[in-house]
Amino acid sequence: MTSPSRDLRAYLAGLGGGPLPPPADAAERGRLLLSSRGAFVTGPAGDGGFAVAGHLFGDRPRLERHLGVDDLGRALAGALDHPVPPVPGTPVDHTELSDPDARRLGPFTLPGLPLSDYLTSAVVFAPTVDGDVNLSIHRARVLDATRLVLRVVPRHLHGLIAAGGGRLRAAIAFGVDPAVALAASVSLPAPGGELGVAGGLQRAPVATFRAHGLTLPASFECLLVGEFTGETAPEGPFIDLTGTVDPVRDQPVFRVERMLARADAVIPMILPSSPEHALLMGLAREAGVGRALRELYRGNPLVRLTAGGAGWLHCVIAGDSDAPAAVIADAAFHAHASCKRLTLVDDDIDPADPVAVEWAVATRLQADRDLIVRPGERGSTLDPSSDDGVTARWVQDARRPPGKDRGLFTRLLDV
Repeated sequence: MTSPSRDLRAYLAGLGGGPLPPPADAAERGRLLLSSRGAFVTGPAGDGGFAVAGHLFGDRPRLERHLGVDDLGRALAGALDHPVPPVPGTPVDHTELSDPDARRLGPFTLPGLPLSDYLTSAVVFAPTVDGDVNLSIHRARVLDATRLVLRVVPRHLHGLIAAGGGRLRAAIAFGVDPAVALAASVSLPAPGGELGVAGGLQRAPVATFRAHGLTLPASFECLLVGEFTGETAPEGPFIDLTGTVDPVRDQPVFRVERMLARADAVIPMILPSSPEHALLMGLAREAGVGRALRELYRGNPLVRLTAGGAGWLHCVIAGDSDAPAAVIADAAFHAHASCKRLTLVDDDIDPADPVAVEWAVATRLQADRDLIVRPGERGSTLDPSSDDGVTARWVQDARRPPGKDRGLFTRLLDV
């Protein structure tokens, strides 16, 4: 048997050498102040409540240090190519509570904004028909002590619920280790396989255990065991990745039967439209674009979804390739169908540096030669300027013009 070698608490300890204090202006239960973008842990919310940790997954270098990788996107692409299957393990010390109450997990409200009573780091562990387990990450609105309504987009979990006529036994995990949280954001070709991706990302198998007829992560802060009941309830409004409103929809209800919790559990809170929201949602797309472009580049390209593009709509690709921009664009847009603007730069440009990228556009691009506009294509419904997701994509080829002296495009002094 293998015990979990990585968990959220090891990651938290690495943030500041130990437990982090609550922010100086820590909010009362159910209220969140947005003045700080640094990681923090609050005290327990109310009698019997758990602590809440914020802004944990928005810092790429911090996650890269924890996982021991040079670049998260490339590491995730490698994990997709070389998954490491999970192994049976011993769960962390925990107590199984006979009176589950989801309100103890610290659902939050943003005063004055369209968001109330939300948990935003819910990782669903759902059994598949072939005996595997499917992972996906969701926001969940707390309706009462034992009922949550989850936003479930029409992907694998949606299909598994539908296959059961709306009913599905599953578990919701809070406070999994970072590799599992990142893998849960990946959309694989078929249900299941995310635990192997997490193992590949951390280069060690994820430990799991069996309880209540389900495969569960051995490392967790809190687990809610229950079922999707076949009922639906209004979910929303919420704040989307772009910072704009996401409307109300009828979504599946999950009924909690049992709660398994560590002593002094810490529940991650993902602030909507924040860097951590963008990273968890966009990292898998960066990895997918990088994998799709390998044959067109000498060496693996470096891919970034930009902060100004809400971590979703704008993509920059840096690398060494003489493939035509249109060919690169076809592959990139196929890998990330929500991408709206694609910028190509050479491998001397840091794709995460917006000033460097703009400098490349200023010095290496001519609009009449190096811009491609692709109108009327299916893009992202998260773009409020689109026509129900139909958009005009464009490509900026800011690579050095072929046939010209490379020295003319080299920056000699950077002060």
